[in-house]
Amino acid sequence: MVKQAFEALGRRWQRFSQPGQAQLQVHLPGQASRLVPLHPGTYRIGRDNDCQICVDHPAVSRQHALLERRGSHWLLSDDSSTNGLWWQGRRVQQLLLRDGDSLRFGPSQEAGLPELDFQIRPLPQLQRLLRATSLMLAAAALGGLGLQAISGLQVPIRGSLATVRGPLVLYDRQGKAIATAQAKEHRELKALQGYPRVLIDALLASEDSRFWWHPGVDPVGTGRALVTNVLGGRVLEGGSTLTQQLARSLYPDQVGQGETLGRKWRELLVALQLEARFSKRDLLLSYLNRVYLGVGWGFEDASRHYFGKPASDLKLEEAALLVGLLPSPNGYDPCFDPQAALSSRNAVLSKMGDTGRISADQARSGRRSPIRLSPQACRSSTSLRGVPFYSDQVGRDLDQLVGADVAAEGNFLIDTYLDRNLQEQVERLLRQRLSTSKALGVGEGAVVVLDSRTGGILALAGGRDYRQSQFNRATMALRQPGSTFKLIPYLVALERGVKPSDPISCAPLRWRGQTFSSGCGGNLSLVSAFAISSNTAALRLAQRVGLDALVQKARDLGFTSPLAAVPGLALGQSEVTLLELTAAYAAIANGGVWHSPSTIRRLTDGEACNGQSSSQCRQANAPTTSQAGRRVSSEATARAMQQLLRAVVQRGTGQMASLGGQEGGKPAQPMTAAICSLSAMNPSAIGWWVSGWVMTTTAPAAPAAPWLQDCGARSSEQPDPDA
Repeated sequence: MVKQAFEALGRRWQRFSQPGQAQLQVHLPGQASRLVPLHPGTYRIGRDNDCQICVDHPAVSRQHALLERRGSHWLLSDDSSTNGLWWQGRRVQQLLLRDGDSLRFGPSQEAGLPELDFQIRPLPQLQRLLRATSLMLAAAALGGLGLQAISGLQVPIRGSLATVRGPLVLYDRQGKAIATAQAKEHRELKALQGYPRVLIDALLASEDSRFWWHPGVDPVGTGRALVTNVLGGRVLEGGSTLTQQLARSLYPDQVGQGETLGRKWRELLVALQLEARFSKRDLLLSYLNRVYLGVGWGFEDASRHYFGKPASDLKLEEAALLVGLLPSPNGYDPCFDPQAALSSRNAVLSKMGDTGRISADQARSGRRSPIRLSPQACRSSTSLRGVPFYSDQVGRDLDQLVGADVAAEGNFLIDTYLDRNLQEQVERLLRQRLSTSKALGVGEGAVVVLDSRTGGILALAGGRDYRQSQFNRATMALRQPGSTFKLIPYLVALERGVKPSDPISCAPLRWRGQTFSSGCGGNLSLVSAFAISSNTAALRLAQRVGLDALVQKARDLGFTSPLAAVPGLALGQSEVTLLELTAAYAAIANGGVWHSPSTIRRLTDGEACNGQSSSQCRQANAPTTSQAGRRVSSEATARAMQQLLRAVVQRGTGQMASLGGQEGGKPAQPMTAAICSLSAMNPSAIGWWVSGWVMTTTAPAAPAAPWLQDCGARSSEQPDPDA
């Protein structure tokens, strides 16, 4: 009953949080603009008179695009059109529309093309206030149900709040230690008195001024955030207390992820339970000991790192600097962005003055003080962030191996697959690509390198700059794979007896009410159709084998992302991760044997070392963690698929990747996958993604660094004739 009630409240929140009426303005050359109000539902856009939004222009396909309401947003999707949808100078397959977005029915440099402008007409202020009032009354009406749920909920918390986390020591494939924040011994103070009053005052002034009297949830802060967000039409302000932040940190499985009403509700329940079981002083001590500050956990670790002294000796401006790290530990790191750190520190000092925790003179004096760090602070900060994306992924893989609760205890010795030379090449080449593509509006990218024989991750870059964003785009970001997913229908067809030389029609095709155009009108061999990336040929194979078979084969190849059994699946409509895509191609290079990708080669329990050195302990106690591979295709089928992949590079859309050897591949838009060497000796798979352009490759692992330089720099996609 409670669950249904809060689901209803969530739906009401989505409805009330709408900033206004959505509308689409259609611009046709030589004609007056037309305004189309949008109501929940689906709109087909095209030249056909049957389309809900008709755009009569030669550049517009008969069925060009689909516009549909998704929750509180509008999603615009290209419906296999000839000229595509162009946004900010690049072609897009799907786009979640925002107020002010403008799209063209063709390349941005072409003149005289129709355009669409998406707008949200603001609601009158009175209507916004009525919405806010209605939502607050609905929340209050459910308060009694909430209290009932709290009383009946099984308490997930147990044990002490102050469990000391042991170190995680990482080693590369040569057995050399990798410097990370996790490798340092974590220090926790046993009593709140160990932390100076000035640090506690800075923390409470900045993060939770009513901590001592609220029950875990601050009704004033929550109410203010609720009204601000409703009136603003989006999330502008949070209302989390220290206890709620502690709930997220200590119990991520119970609380969950994402900015959803359900997650906030679970966070509230856990926070209330923490307050009921532990004292305020215990909760505050746990927060001070466990909060993440970029260089480790807790203010004691951060104080020793940045200032070379225990937290008990912190001065006012030093305490304010550490508290100022909380909103963005990496973004406000004084070693990497001293101006941002200074600004955040001064904001904390101002809050302390405004709340009366220090005098105006003390606040002014603190703001006038320059940042003074330990001489070793920035040197060690640089070393700790040597391979941050890779180290973060090690943590996620450890969670999978031993469980999140055990992994959080730490004290493990972890041998990884990391190849330092290859990692340096990966990071350098990614920076180069992003730099050369800056004029095209390219902002981010990712690279992952796999050992096809074991699934070991040899190198990984999850973005342009870890300091700016810790989101790993190689392993966590979902992107449409485009034509790289054509691997699946061709592989299934080969398994069912189709030969590379067999003919396949590439003529236009109509399937499930959709018309798919083509730049080809006759028959091609299977290998030629794959080489030129014919959409209609891939769709015909999908028709022949069945969409359910495609989904099943993708699951066999390790894709766990949601896959929709629709015609667009064969063309890469469903979103996947770069890691999933790379592992699938690696299986083909590995003769049809798939390995689950992982950073961890060997795991040793540090608590079982009994005085042995780390080297002795790792050799004596740690078996290899890599699992036996799973055959997903016969060797004969894998060899046939390799033949098709080589044809792409030798004479198809991936010719720029040719190095004159056994390379093969599959470029595509928005994702590009390729296999740049199908050598049986030490194969490794390499996946690239650069702002919607991805390349997945395999190559010999031993000379990987120079090979990556050549293959990575030269690989490019030629235009898809059916795009």
